[in-house]
Amino acid sequence: MEAPAKSIKKPTTLDDLLAIPEEVRRHEIIAGELVEKEAASGKHGSVQGRTFQSLRHYNRRPGAEVRAAGGS
Repeated sequence: MEAPAKSIKKPTTLDDLLAIPEEVRRHEIIAGELVEKEAASGKHGSVQGRTFQSLRHYNRRPGAEVRAAGGS
C-alpha cells in the first residue's frame, strides 16, 4: 500500500490577505503563513493611553517646546 501523497502548501501571498473582507481582516503574513491577530487587551489600551499622554508635550505645533528629561 502506498503512502498518501503529501500536499505542498504554497506560501500565503498579499492577494490572499487582501481577499479577506476588510471589515474582518485582522490578519498578517508571517513566514509565508496567514495568521489571525489577537484583539488588543485592556492592558494594551492602558499602556497606549499612557504613552500618548507622555508624548503630548512633544507635539510639533508652532511654538511647542521640547525639553530633555530631567532638564529645567
